Amino acid sequence: MAGIWWGWDGVPSGRQEIIRETKNDTSSSPPVFSASDRDAEEERPEGRLVEGTAPSLRRRPLPDIFAGSAPKSAADSAEKARPVAAAPAAELPVLCGTMEHNGAYLALFRHRGETLVCAAGDSFDGYTVVSVYQDGAQLEKDGICAAVSM
Repeated sequence: MAGIWWGWDGVPSGRQEIIRETKNDTSSSPPVFSASDRDAEEERPEGRLVEGTAPSLRRRPLPDIFAGSAPKSAADSAEKARPVAAAPAAELPVLCGTMEHNGAYLALFRHRGETLVCAAGDSFDGYTVVSVYQDGAQLEKDGICAAVSM
């Protein structure tokens, strides 16, 4: 805007005119910028509720969508209720991280609540660390080799 003003030569007739700001009308209220101010300004008559939300409230719990897959008779439920003796799953070691120092890698394992630091060739609980690399390691147990990664 400033560039336009400096480039303007004045009134085309050549006369200099002084343009002054007109007086503002102070009888009107300033604009309202928040709903709470507008509500306080306006006088609203007490209204009546035309339609409420009470019918939309759920008075009963939702039905069980898996009820169709439940056993149909007591004999079926007795069959399925018999526990199957399952062998406890062996806890597998978890690779938490690896470290490298002068080209040699170490692996950090968590196994049975203990934290173990192992290099290639180390053994623990029947597992042998075959190799350790930047983002994983290879373990061997009972002749089976498995890669473990983070």
